[in-house]
Amino acid sequence: MFGIDGKCLDQPCEPNGGDKRDYYRQPWYPVQERYGLVFAYMGPTNRKPILARYEALEVLQPGEWIEADGRSLGSGGDVIAPCNWFQHWENVMDPYHVAILHSAFSGIQFVPEMAVMPEVSFEHSALGITSTQVRLIDGKVFRRVTEVAMPTLRVVPNPWAPEFNRPVESIGWTSHR
Repeated sequence: MFGIDGKCLDQPCEPNGGDKRDYYRQPWYPVQERYGLVFAYMGPTNRKPILARYEALEVLQPGEWIEADGRSLGSGGDVIAPCNWFQHWENVMDPYHVAILHSAFSGIQFVPEMAVMPEVSFEHSALGITSTQVRLIDGKVFRRVTEVAMPTLRVVPNPWAPEFNRPVESIGWTSHR
């Protein structure tokens, strides 16, 4: 029997509960629960990063809620998207594909404002990259920000609701299978 820290607590089939149980240990990883999810860090303890907090998940307006589920990777509803996880990340960081693929080639799939070609800027961060897209629509600025952070986080605004004032609507963690 092992404790949550990986130390051997008991060896029930050994004399005296295991005279050498102090020599045995299981691999273990620290976990934190946040936003209805459990996060595990599986690297060297001296390199463990701080688990980030996200305003969109911390400050909820009336009528907003957090839904933690595994139903979609943001790929249109499939539980498991049949692709390499990095292909999905490349898609998140391609700010032009919404105006071209989801508007020009296939007709308007989201809202008409998404068909406007954006002005784009990219910023690197310690863990990934952020893309800011700006569209001028009827004299109003529509600002959309997407982000990927290694190894598993993606942040994508809702493409059906450009009237939202909040920059983030969907934060997702991708699992490696």
